Amino acid sequence: MQRFDDRSNFSPRKAIQEFNTIDVVQIGIFSALAYAGGFAFILIPNVEMISAIIFLSGVYLGPKRGLLVGLIAQSLYSILNPYGVSPPPLFVAQVLNRMLLGYVGGCLRPFLNSQRPLFLIGSILAVTGLTLTWLFDITTDFSFFFVSGFSIEQMKTTFALGLPFYLVHGVSNTLIFALALPVVLQGLKRIKLPQPANLN
Repeated sequence: MQRFDDRSNFSPRKAIQEFNTIDVVQIGIFSALAYAGGFAFILIPNVEMISAIIFLSGVYLGPKRGLLVGLIAQSLYSILNPYGVSPPPLFVAQVLNRMLLGYVGGCLRPFLNSQRPLFLIGSILAVTGLTLTWLFDITTDFSFFFVSGFSIEQMKTTFALGLPFYLVHGVSNTLIFALALPVVLQGLKRIKLPQPANLN
């Protein structure tokens, strides 16, 4: 089978052929779970499960499939949101950040699937979750200013007022990544689910 990441002979048609029925189903399931996870704590500001589920999809399916889950799940969440559709700059920032989450999860797959101590895995996940969460917050807030017309001073004030929300989002995702994901990963190791043929 032609490898998806073979740049020397790449074409969209060959790339699509790399995905079999199991791949499509698994990407669809993770996308649906991530989309639903975005609404799990919707009444609690800045507490969400979508980040962890997209990251987990990358760990389980590989970086490129995790990237696709991030693209699909966040696109659905941004468009079909009860609070309204995200404006284009914010939409792009949201989708790119979620795609990065899935990709990073896939890149960390060899480390997370190793026999390293659970404490070490949890620590790495905590740092990863915090870093990617704050990157999401900063870039999505910054993208808002392309459509808001705010001045530099107003931007500074907005960022300052948003610090408590950044803190809540960062702490909640750090705890989810550090405490919940290692348990889920251990469970997935025991379940003999069909694995994608190519995890790139």
